[in-house]
Amino acid sequence: MFLNRFIRNIPRRLFSQRKEDFYKILGLSKSASKAEIKKAYAKLAQEYHPDKNPDPSAQTKFSKITEAYQTLNDPKKREIYDNYGMSADEQKEYEREGEGFGDAGFGGFWDQQGGYSSFENMFRDFDDFFNFSESHSKKNKPLKGQDVYVNLSISFLDAVNGSVREVSYKMKDTCKTCTGSGCKPGTNPVKCGTCRGKGNINYRQGPMNIQMTCGDCHGQGTTIKHYCGTCRGSGKDVYVMKQSVNIPRGINTGQNLRLAGKGQKGDNGGTSGDLIIRVTVKEDKVFKRDGYDVHIDKEISISQAVLGTQIEINNLEGKRQVSVPPGISTGNRIKLANQGIRKLSPHQNQRGDFYVNIIVKIPKILTARQREIFEELRQLEEKGGVNKETSTSKKSEKIHIKNEEKEENEETEEIKESESLNEEETNEKESKSKNKGFKNRFKKWY
Repeated sequence: MFLNRFIRNIPRRLFSQRKEDFYKILGLSKSASKAEIKKAYAKLAQEYHPDKNPDPSAQTKFSKITEAYQTLNDPKKREIYDNYGMSADEQKEYEREGEGFGDAGFGGFWDQQGGYSSFENMFRDFDDFFNFSESHSKKNKPLKGQDVYVNLSISFLDAVNGSVREVSYKMKDTCKTCTGSGCKPGTNPVKCGTCRGKGNINYRQGPMNIQMTCGDCHGQGTTIKHYCGTCRGSGKDVYVMKQSVNIPRGINTGQNLRLAGKGQKGDNGGTSGDLIIRVTVKEDKVFKRDGYDVHIDKEISISQAVLGTQIEINNLEGKRQVSVPPGISTGNRIKLANQGIRKLSPHQNQRGDFYVNIIVKIPKILTARQREIFEELRQLEEKGGVNKETSTSKKSEKIHIKNEEKEENEETEEIKESESLNEEETNEKESKSKNKGFKNRFKKWY
């Protein structure tokens, strides 16, 4: 029953306006004795009593002083206030509801129903549930160091063939002067006066006591009086580091290289960060990159473009000869398959293509002979002579072919006629010889 009412009141108390510190209201420290509390209250009550102080804000101030005195003057109520921030009025409210602390103080609360064994344990469980208190292990948990970024500019050929480069970068590491303590050599850290060496301070929000990291010692519980002249108390100094980097073949602008564990050192035994290399590939004067493909421009003359030729080019492996087909023009390109840039892993066995972009060079200055040739060519083009000669030559070739076929046919016919005549003559001779033989045999018979 009490627990249900308490849970219902948690949001109201948790998000209510933060109370003023009763010790500050009375102008006392937390270690003040009971006599000091009474003395401070008597002085302030006389000063801010509404009957003696006509200021309209005096009544509000007097109410706060009275509430602070009623809470801190009672040892039990003061202990509950110190631990959980509950004022005397709030404690009385729970007592009136029949779920108070009784003669036994905090002990035995809720025990009769098999629940919490003490008031303190109940609030500790709520602190753990809502994660209001920060444990020592969390303050000192290992933290990974930050990553370090370095820009690296390489040439086109270094990106194509791969290389090894050395980079320099700044990184924080343990100060060699103070060995990481942050103190001047010969001195030591002292106990923090704000948190009394605990590393945290209490933050009261209604009935809750929230622990927050001390802003003076940052949770360490100690402060430094005499700082190290090198690191100025940070325990770390900046050093220039050098690292060798392997540049893989095929890398391009915008791609990064990561070296694990080469970044900033971690805190509290945490792992180091990474060194990340941001790569930029410079443009080349000859080779133009398009992904893993490579392009070059090559000029040829008009005669080479018309008649075709062999040209020498520079590719990624060196010099080689390339055949230019007849009739090529500016804008056409010659593809050399699998002669481009080697791809990155896991496709390191594959390569892009190499393209030769043809540019037909038009001469601006001509010799007398060249001008004569081009004038003759222009005249032929204007008169259509080139086409006529071409058609005439084609016709003459056809006629010549027909004549050759006709001659071949005539020769074949003559051969056939001669063969047929020879056969007839042979037959006549054979028939005559047979007749002679028959006559001779007939004469013998008769």
